[in-house]
Amino acid sequence: MQLKLKGLLIVSLLLAVMVFFYLWFTSEQRVIKRVVHMAEEATEDRDIGAFMEIVSIHYRDRYGFTYLRIKKLIGDLFQRAEAMEVSLDDIDVEVNDDVAEVHLRARVLLRRDNEEEYLIGSAGVAESVIVWFQKEMLRWRVKEVYFPMREGLI
Repeated sequence: MQLKLKGLLIVSLLLAVMVFFYLWFTSEQRVIKRVVHMAEEATEDRDIGAFMEIVSIHYRDRYGFTYLRIKKLIGDLFQRAEAMEVSLDDIDVEVNDDVAEVHLRARVLLRRDNEEEYLIGSAGVAESVIVWFQKEMLRWRVKEVYFPMREGLI
C-alpha cells in the first residue's frame, strides 16, 4: 500500500514537472504566434493603429526602413487598398531570452480599383520571411523583417 502511494506520488510529481516545463518553454512561442496573427488581422482590417502596436519604436531593417517610415508607408497602403488578404504558413518561432526569430511563409494580396497585386509572394508561391521580435516592457514587438528570397538566398 505504501509502495503504491509512493509510486502515485512520483508519477503525479513527474506529470506536474512536465506540465510546468511545457507551459514555461512554450508560452512565449504561443504569445509570439498570437502577435503574428494580430498583425495578420490588422493588415486584413487595414487598421494602422493595431498594426503599429506590434512594431517596435526602435524598428530598423537592412532596407532602410524605420518605425516612422513603416507607419507612413503602411498607412498610405491601407488607405489606398479596398481589401487585403494575408496568408501565413509554416510559422516557426525560436525564443532566446528577450529576442525571438520567426520564420514563416507569407502571401499578401492587395485589391484596389478592381485589380489585384501581390505585395508578398505570388498566387502560387508564398515568400519566405524572417521576423525578429524584441520583448519591450513585457510585450513582444517587431524589430526587423527580412525577405531572403528577394536577395536570392532561398
